[in-house]
Amino acid sequence: MCGYIKKYIDDLDDENCNALKTSFNRVLHYIDELKSGPNYTYIIHGCKYLYHWIYETLPKIEKYETDVFALYKKLLEAACAILELTQMYNYYIKNLREDVFLKHKPLVNLYEYYLELSPQNSCKKATEFVQLYSDQINKCQGALSDDFCNELEKFKIDYESIIQTKNCPGVEKTLPSEPKYKSSSTILTVSSTILTPLILFITYKVNNIFY
Repeated sequence: MCGYIKKYIDDLDDENCNALKTSFNRVLHYIDELKSGPNYTYIIHGCKYLYHWIYETLPKIEKYETDVFALYKKLLEAACAILELTQMYNYYIKNLREDVFLKHKPLVNLYEYYLELSPQNSCKKATEFVQLYSDQINKCQGALSDDFCNELEKFKIDYESIIQTKNCPGVEKTLPSEPKYKSSSTILTVSSTILTPLILFITYKVNNIFY
């Protein structure tokens, strides 16, 4: 496996390569699971969430210590090649900027807070959920076609549904919508789209597959 990884990461010595092998195998496993999705979009969004795990947990390599994103892209390119997804990588991921990936971090945090709310009578993380949601929805500025803002609206629907069943003093029961957002009954909630890349990513974290 090291010989293969070295084809994509220049000047990688054996020690650092061995440190990367476990992480690389986990990346492969996760992306392979994403391939069961209906289209390339499923994989692309999944890779955005995967970046945050890599950023936080990947073994530090001196050459890439200040540019984890570059290392992430190289590992992702290698994984996509093994899984026969090179065309998808070249067209949809290769030229994405780091800020696009970082933008999805709040969605990961929101879903983790949502999981804390799900148990019966639990109010854990409700305040944090409301604050993070409010901070992010204010950034949307009428971007109706923005996937990120659409995902936020799904969280709003699910949160309002579950919080009405709980006694959480001092916690908002209704969340604001993006000012120009038009609600629609066709919107799928987070809980009704269980096989989304985000939920798969969180499930992997909860089950310690990444650690």
